[in-house]
Amino acid sequence: MLERWPKPDIASLALRLVGLALVFGLTWRAIHHRGATAGALLLPMAGEILAGMLISIVLAMTVVRDARFRKEVRDGVRFWSFLLVVLLGWLWYRADHAQIAFGDQLALTARTTLDYIRVQGMLWPMLAAAVALVAATAGDVAAYRRKGPPFVFLGSLGLGLRMFVLIIVGMGFLVTVDWSRRERAQLMWLVLLAGEVFALWGPHLVQKAIRAEHAKRDAEKRKVKGKRASDDDASAD
Repeated sequence: MLERWPKPDIASLALRLVGLALVFGLTWRAIHHRGATAGALLLPMAGEILAGMLISIVLAMTVVRDARFRKEVRDGVRFWSFLLVVLLGWLWYRADHAQIAFGDQLALTARTTLDYIRVQGMLWPMLAAAVALVAATAGDVAAYRRKGPPFVFLGSLGLGLRMFVLIIVGMGFLVTVDWSRRERAQLMWLVLLAGEVFALWGPHLVQKAIRAEHAKRDAEKRKVKGKRASDDDASAD
């Protein structure tokens, strides 16, 4: 965190803010013009996860030679492969239960998913979120080439911070059972926005705290060394 998370420069911050404005503007429009639900607002994050997984595989196979990053990518591939196997098993069960071909079940599921994304107005927000995450990796690769390993995938870290906020604050949705669908969607929109703010500025606040702690420790070490030096001089006298 202290060594690798870059300070917010104007260009990267402006690019990030433009991406956020596009995603949140499109999702707000989807709430009020498409009747998007709170759950549908998580789809842009799903697009980021998919894009992040794909771009991390490409980076691990081409540019990034960091062994730890490659191990993390392999672990991620195993995890998502396991989920894919579980999903395919469930779809096979559904196909067998409905007495249809497995291929027909796959096609039906794909059409249903795409129709849901389209009806909820989430296609463009998902694409915008995915493109923004992939574009942000250019800075990560530049930092890796400049500083060397370890490779830090900041888009992935930011996504993790936002998911942390979503999990913590999302518990508040337990009290919204009597709210309308639009009200719950608007609350989810605000929670996701709060997660973005936390992911943007949280790491820099952590860096500030770490630097202050390091400065305090260095001051204490200098104080101890100074005291020892004084004691040695007194003993010599």
